[in-house]
Amino acid sequence: MATVMIVEEDRSLRDALCITLEDTGWPVMCCDTADEARVLLSATPEPLIILLNGSCRQLRDAALAQLLTDDWLGRRHLLLLYTNGTCLPCPSVIQEISFAIFPLDFDTLPSLIASAEQAIYKHR
Repeated sequence: MATVMIVEEDRSLRDALCITLEDTGWPVMCCDTADEARVLLSATPEPLIILLNGSCRQLRDAALAQLLTDDWLGRRHLLLLYTNGTCLPCPSVIQEISFAIFPLDFDTLPSLIASAEQAIYKHR
């Protein structure tokens, strides 16, 4: 089973995402800052499904954006952006990133992660 990395600054939302996925059997690592995500992305050899809030604030972090657009990391990890419907991802960053975007729905999240896992291993 692929590990899901959750990058979310809002602690209550991050905890809810972690609990939802852990309760359905997914291994999860959680980051509350782009700095933490950068360290883990660089150090983790296995493919990750990266669940990232599509808010412009997180994607404006230049170093994180650079990691996400890196060819080698892009082939190794799969990025999923979620939105609560009030903020769309920054167009300047998302043009460079291979990703899927979806509205956040806790009921369908585990099946979305399962589909992402199939995609991550199919193309590796």
